[in-house]
Amino acid sequence: MKNIFNNSFLAFIGRLAIICNVFTVVSILFMLFKWFKLPTVVASYSIGLGFVMGPIANIGFLLWLAGLKLTKQIAITPQWQTIVIVMMLLVQLLVVNR
Repeated sequence: MKNIFNNSFLAFIGRLAIICNVFTVVSILFMLFKWFKLPTVVASYSIGLGFVMGPIANIGFLLWLAGLKLTKQIAITPQWQTIVIVMMLLVQLLVVNR
């Protein structure tokens, strides 16, 4: 039986999570600073990607990474990427629960 966990999907979901995390930072800046002006369409898009898709991508990355670790496969991902994703997931959970 072929193992469903592979490194190519982990790389894809990691890149997606980093992009969503950038939009999370832009959304937080938009909410905190009134001088940081964005058009309504761009602000709505960044909030949607940052606060809706961001946690989903981060949790998906961490679950896929856990699946690789549980099946004793080598996860080829940079250490900084995993740290950034975990930290941004914590930030997203704190901001959404406020």
